[in-house]
Amino acid sequence: MPKADALFTTQCRCVLTGIMAAPLLAVTQSVTAAPLDDVPLFASHQRFRAAYFAACAMCRPPEPTCNTPEADAYEVRFNALLREDYDRLEELAAIPAKASA
Repeated sequence: MPKADALFTTQCRCVLTGIMAAPLLAVTQSVTAAPLDDVPLFASHQRFRAAYFAACAMCRPPEPTCNTPEADAYEVRFNALLREDYDRLEELAAIPAKASA
């Protein structure tokens, strides 16, 4: 193959590669911008998980003996965690879904 043909083929390949890569670059920019829109969702989810796992941890034995001051304090803490869990779940549900482009 003469050098002129090889040079022309190489240039054509470079142009075609650039044309094929352009849509990928456009998609990459929109994909990298998308997580910034979801920051409130991720933050709310982290708060929900923290409350949920704290409540789950309190369910593990041993629990304090019934009808003691420790049991009353335990119930107050547990109920507060359940309220927090419920509030965070409502917060998550209130975040509107975003339409994908």
